[in-house]
Amino acid sequence: MVKSPEAEKVVPVDLDQLFKEAELAKQKREEELQLSSTLESLQLDTDEKYVSKPKMKRPYKRRSDMKEEAKEEQKETKEPDEPESEGEGEGNIDDENGKSSQDHLRCQYRKMAEKGIRGDLTKLGIAPEVIDLADTYYFEVTKGEIKRSNLRKGIMFACVFQAYKDLGKHQTPDYLMNLFKISRRVMSKGLTYFYPRSNKRSGDNGYITAEHFIPRIMETFNCKQEHIQAALKLYAQVKDKTTLFNSSNPQSVSSGLVYYYFKKINADIPGSTFGKAVGLSEITITKIASRIDEILAS
Repeated sequence: MVKSPEAEKVVPVDLDQLFKEAELAKQKREEELQLSSTLESLQLDTDEKYVSKPKMKRPYKRRSDMKEEAKEEQKETKEPDEPESEGEGEGNIDDENGKSSQDHLRCQYRKMAEKGIRGDLTKLGIAPEVIDLADTYYFEVTKGEIKRSNLRKGIMFACVFQAYKDLGKHQTPDYLMNLFKISRRVMSKGLTYFYPRSNKRSGDNGYITAEHFIPRIMETFNCKQEHIQAALKLYAQVKDKTTLFNSSNPQSVSSGLVYYYFKKINADIPGSTFGKAVGLSEITITKIASRIDEILAS
């Protein structure tokens, strides 16, 4: 077989070019491997961020267990008790029912304290001599029985009302009603209970008039005795010359007369200030004072 001349030719090989191509292919493979490893690490980090972690459940505790733990903590933090002093603890001996004698005495004292009215009257600012007499009347009519609610307030009112009368320091029912903050019904209930059980009568010591209140009102303004006597003479001069005094409250009549007397001696006291001092309205006071002025002018 005859070979062609072209087959016999040998193509020259460039070795340097082959080495360069092999080196470039190697670098390209390394870059691809590095890039793929970087992408894998990024994908792993992203997945870990969005993966929800399982929630840890708190251990369940019963309420009774929690209370016991709290008590134990208190015992640990509590300071040791001080030793009882000599004489302390007397009266604490338990009786056969398991109750201490001290508790029994405490309960008994509370009941005894409720029977009297001294504490209630002291809070109202009533004079001690009135409290003493009213408390005596209260025990006299209640026979030591405990009274409560409105009946107790009504009896207290009646006792204080009578005590003021017996001491010559008359007070109007309206004044005491406002002091005790009771209604007329409660007042009537107390008087109805008091007088049938007492040796007092509702008409004892005379009828309450303005003459009883004039000295007390003037003493509020630090008036001298000569002015008090002058005001009493003025009242005696006008008391029977108008029906207005008979239909008005004695406290209103006495306040209006004292206000008129102050104007007469040029004592500069505004009607509003005077009304606040005696606990009446300025209109009521000026009405009585104007009527006195008309009587004396005629």
